[in-house]
Amino acid sequence: MEKTALLIIDIQKDNISPQGPYPFDPEKTEKLISNVNTLSSDALSQGIPVIFIRQIFSSFLGKLFSRLLLKGVTIAGEPGSDLDERLKTEGAATIDKQQQNAFKGTELEHFLHSRNVEQIYLCGLDGVYCVAETAKGGLSKNFEVTLLDDAIITNKADRWNTLKNSLASQGVKVENGNPFS
Repeated sequence: MEKTALLIIDIQKDNISPQGPYPFDPEKTEKLISNVNTLSSDALSQGIPVIFIRQIFSSFLGKLFSRLLLKGVTIAGEPGSDLDERLKTEGAATIDKQQQNAFKGTELEHFLHSRNVEQIYLCGLDGVYCVAETAKGGLSKNFEVTLLDDAIITNKADRWNTLKNSLASQGVKVENGNPFS
């Protein structure tokens, strides 16, 4: 089996807050965090790199975008940009991004190549935005990409199902369960 890594996308205080711009069902959020913690713990116990990806708006335009369209979420230096405190992050890396695609303008690709990673597993939120765009980014960088569907949430289920089918037709695998158990 090729060297793998687990990418956990945007599970930040602002993004899962009931007061956020697009609040998620609290039951789905709890299940997401539980699934992600299990995935993360199992991956780390096998020596598989785990990377928490955070959306951080730090530029003037990014902050303006966040304030105007997203109720000011995940602005650099604000407490809401932190990872949710229920996540088990010990032993994992954290990489900040300013765009939906976690490969764009970050050190993610270098981080993965420096560890000889060929396959990435994605989970987190939001499926139709950052998860999907990072999946496309991974494909464009020649990684084997797998979506861990039961550890991904969105408020746009119909759109997510269509996107998953589209991504699958491009070579992305879609799985449920824990590949690290």
